[in-house]
Amino acid sequence: MSTDSNVVAILNVKYSDYNRLRVLDLHIRMQRDFGKVNQRWRFRIVSDDNYWKNRIVKFEYWFQDARDATLFALKYSGEGFSIDQ
Repeated sequence: MSTDSNVVAILNVKYSDYNRLRVLDLHIRMQRDFGKVNQRWRFRIVSDDNYWKNRIVKFEYWFQDARDATLFALKYSGEGFSIDQ
């Protein structure tokens, strides 16, 4: 996925005890706030092949509006991830 010119914020997020169902639930709730995935926001997994063994999964989230990225960081900060910069 390329970073389009309309992407203004990219957050690198690390889930330290990865649970697929929790992340799926998070993405469903995010769609209520930011619209469907690939419209105002996107994500991809950027972990290496060892992420299943370590249960640490890294995602990149892209937002078209910096306010959405800020809202994501504030509202969902208790979801078991940390934001890497």
